[in-house]
Amino acid sequence: MKKFYAFHVNPLDVFIVGLDTKHDESHPLWDSRIHDVIPEEHVLSAYNLGVREPVSLIEVEGEHLVLAGRHRTMGLREANDRRAKDGLEPLTMPATLEKPPTGKSWNLDNPKHRTLLLMLLARENLMRTDPTPIEAHRSPQEGPPAA
Repeated sequence: MKKFYAFHVNPLDVFIVGLDTKHDESHPLWDSRIHDVIPEEHVLSAYNLGVREPVSLIEVEGEHLVLAGRHRTMGLREANDRRAKDGLEPLTMPATLEKPPTGKSWNLDNPKHRTLLLMLLARENLMRTDPTPIEAHRSPQEGPPAA
């Protein structure tokens, strides 16, 4: 049985390794893409539609770290900053909390936990696919296709 919990979270309540923490490349969740500029269309989409795809989180020493979904988190943070300036409520994002095989929190000093985290990261990367031509050309303002 897969161990995870699903909920909604404020993007400011989760931590992106290397961006919100002092960790560097030696951390298993380090990703150099945290320094990428989030495309404007992603921010506009988050502003108008929110984030639909859950981000994956793990708990380490009481903090929720982003396992997958760094750009979605950063994009929604920027969108919420703009929403606040426009007098709108901030949006939350769906999240799943990946649980370790034993205990409540991941122990990154435990080789088994580190290996499982790397496997989870590999799974996330394998599940990524290129957008379809329709998805690639849809304007963020258009939203999802009509049913």
